[in-house]
Amino acid sequence: MFVNLLKARLGPQKELLKEAGAMAKAIAKACARPVENVHIFYDSPAMGRAAFGGELLEKKKRK
Repeated sequence: MFVNLLKARLGPQKELLKEAGAMAKAIAKACARPVENVHIFYDSPAMGRAAFGGELLEKKKRK
């Protein structure tokens, strides 16, 4: 099973390692598949290139 994950921004490698493991376990459980059969691909960060409801996902401006 292949999963593409789209995030606004990618975190540090250490965070991605933990997240990928947790996501694989959760997806495997939800789909009744072995975790070894779950393969996660992280897409390029969506910040500035994805729009939801016509609104471009942008960095929040600091006040």
